[in-house]
Amino acid sequence: MRSFFQALGELLASVVRAIQRVSGAIVRGIGSGMRGLARWSWRGTVAAARSRTLRATASVVLALVRTAAWTAVFAALALGIGWFGFQRVPAGFVGVRQDNFGAGIRPVDYAAGIYFAPRGLVTWHDVEKKTHVLDFAWESEGGDWPPIEVRTKDGNICHLGVSLLYRVKPGEAHALVKDGLRTAYHQRVKGTTEKIVLEEFGKLTSTEYADTDVRLARCAATLARLKEPLAEYHVEAESLLVTQFLFAMQYEQKLQEKQLLAQQELMTAAQRELETNREVIAVEEARIDAAEKAIRAERDSVIQTRFAAGRKQIVALEQEAKEYDRRRKVEGQAEYDRLVAEGDRALLQAQGLQEILANELYDSDGGRILLARKAAENLNLKVVTLNANDPRVPNVLDLDQMVRLLLGAAPLTTP
Repeated sequence: MRSFFQALGELLASVVRAIQRVSGAIVRGIGSGMRGLARWSWRGTVAAARSRTLRATASVVLALVRTAAWTAVFAALALGIGWFGFQRVPAGFVGVRQDNFGAGIRPVDYAAGIYFAPRGLVTWHDVEKKTHVLDFAWESEGGDWPPIEVRTKDGNICHLGVSLLYRVKPGEAHALVKDGLRTAYHQRVKGTTEKIVLEEFGKLTSTEYADTDVRLARCAATLARLKEPLAEYHVEAESLLVTQFLFAMQYEQKLQEKQLLAQQELMTAAQRELETNREVIAVEEARIDAAEKAIRAERDSVIQTRFAAGRKQIVALEQEAKEYDRRRKVEGQAEYDRLVAEGDRALLQAQGLQEILANELYDSDGGRILLARKAAENLNLKVVTLNANDPRVPNVLDLDQMVRLLLGAAPLTTP
């Protein structure tokens, strides 16, 4: 550690010395340029003024160069301290800390981030925490390894494509690094998987490979067996899937012929069943037709019977309705005639009473006066001859006098 800081101090000192040498060389170059310009100038005063201007410019440039040099030194020092004192765990990884002069591997998995860890004193190991895929498949299909050659229970060779999803167990990345498996656990997973797949799928016969349920059950059994040995490498298997299986060409041809024969047998059985079903269907259709006809005849008979009974009821109701209508009409006519006769009698009685009352009315004094007044009002005298010498001549304009005249009463005298 001491030699490291000494080397860092020597490096910084050499950087400062190099900056000083460069700045001195710049100043000397500017001075020699000014002197040469003064010797070759046509006018000494102009050369002197130019020499003073160049010296002032050189001083400013030298100050700027020194400032930039010290800034660069401090920036390099800060970057060097940051690079030396801190280390980063990238995203998607788990960090495992190793103290080189102390406890060694710490039993902690560090999440992604920046940690204080002086280089040389601390070493970080990055372990991926994502899920990995191990593919046993043909290269044209993107496989990592060739398909597994499994000998079936009945002696055939099957090229089996398998995909395994696995990852480092959460919280055990430090144990993985401590056991020295950080780069070797993928190979260990591959070897273990290949071995157990050979054992488990070797228990199946060639025909059982075509059964999806059997394959899935065998995948579940294989995955259960993988969990224990992979746990020794601090790895857990998430899922296992058979992607394909292929037998030798001769067996495939035999298998296809066998499947073809099975299909033909199924076709023949289906045809026989169809013929049998056709006969059964014909018998059933005849029975259904006969039953339909019997039911239809029975329904027709019931309908006819009910129709006849309903017709009789309708005729009886029509007769009853006609009789009721005739009887009600006769009764209504008789009642009408009686009421009309009573009305006529009451009207005649009212008219007779009206005449009796009118006679009694007109026979009274008031009645006679009323008749006389109406007679006077209804007089239509076209020509009236008045005699001014005879006061007995009535005045037609005086209705009271005309009433007295018509009633035979004495004429009214004026006061």
